[in-house]
Amino acid sequence: MHVTLPVDRARWRDIDWIVDLVTATAVPTTLAAWLVPDERRRAATIAAVARIWIEHALLFGDAFLLKDGTAATVWFHRYRPIPPPPRYDDRLDDACGAEAARFRRLDHLLAARRPEEPHNHLAFLAAPPDAARTAQAAAVLAGSHRWMDNLGLPAYTEVHDSADLGLYRRLGYRGRRRVSRPDGAAVDLLWRPVPSVRLRGPNCPTSRADPAGCAPAPRLAVAGSSGGAPAAGDAAQRARVDSPLAPGFGTPRRNGDPCPLAHGSGSSGISRPVSWPARAGPPSARQDLHPGIQPPAASGGSAGPGPRRTAGVDRGCYQ
Repeated sequence: MHVTLPVDRARWRDIDWIVDLVTATAVPTTLAAWLVPDERRRAATIAAVARIWIEHALLFGDAFLLKDGTAATVWFHRYRPIPPPPRYDDRLDDACGAEAARFRRLDHLLAARRPEEPHNHLAFLAAPPDAARTAQAAAVLAGSHRWMDNLGLPAYTEVHDSADLGLYRRLGYRGRRRVSRPDGAAVDLLWRPVPSVRLRGPNCPTSRADPAGCAPAPRLAVAGSSGGAPAAGDAAQRARVDSPLAPGFGTPRRNGDPCPLAHGSGSSGISRPVSWPARAGPPSARQDLHPGIQPPAASGGSAGPGPRRTAGVDRGCYQ
């Protein structure tokens, strides 16, 4: 039976849109206020740092968008070490200026407490605050799980807003521990065990009671492990290059989207894209979003993956 999921797997042309969703979600929070005390620079700084890690996620993880574009998730497949984003320290300094030290303090705090065992790391749950936020966040997270659970790995995330804990618990996350951020606020570290996934053949019913012919889904075999089980690896060999917004561990993308690994020169500027990519659905599908996000134009933009330009922004992979 064909199942239509509520999310689309993001591609390179979606980066600008996801950056705006993450920015609109993060800027009103106490975390953003501590990271960037200057309110005039806050949105641009958060967007610039988010862009670095979202680009990296599309190389070493996954990102998903609701079909109407109102919410997104960004993940890293953390079952083997990956390199940090090219020129990360320089780009962070360019984006943050004097506040870069605050980002690094939070980096070190959270990296020291992340689990060693292989897992999928939910780095961003981007659902801008509005009347429909709860439903949008639940839909995009549940839809993302339908993809990510196929990897046979548990999930982990860091929650900075206690108001979201109920959503995570309904979707199977459990508290692992609670730590304090450098500004004194609490961060909940949550863990979602590997769900029970079963393969369905053409003769298997869709009810919960599966017949004996429906065998359990095999676990994903990871390079360097034995017996098909992922190997956690030695902690000392893991390159701890993490961000308070998105840690960088995972596996390269497999969809063939063009993007060289070498990034261009850094820039602290941020601006609205020159043109938005065309997406499926009517032009009105993205109306009534958070006021900080402008919907894409009804026509124009790129019809497929590939380079796109934004004036005054370090385009990283797109240069």
